[in-house]
Amino acid sequence: MIIRELAPSDLRGIGELVRRLHPKWFDKNAVANIPRDIRFQRCFVARDKGMVTGFISISCQDGEPKIGWMGVDPDLHRMGVGQKLLKRAEQT
Repeated sequence: MIIRELAPSDLRGIGELVRRLHPKWFDKNAVANIPRDIRFQRCFVARDKGMVTGFISISCQDGEPKIGWMGVDPDLHRMGVGQKLLKRAEQT
């Protein structure tokens, strides 16, 4: 698995992942907003075997970093993907 900054080619995979996480983790508004919002926030993706397996977006508000959105493939929950994404975001 690799963690790297968002590339335009990741947008489709993030959209697919967000739809998979609906409705348990994201409501219909999130499904509509995440693909747009991450373009204006700093975003990192986890990829494995050519697939987006997770993402995190961060922004800065009043000088403090804030997590905008975060999602991990449900089949990979509790396997450290989220921790790796958070660690990468902290390095920013």
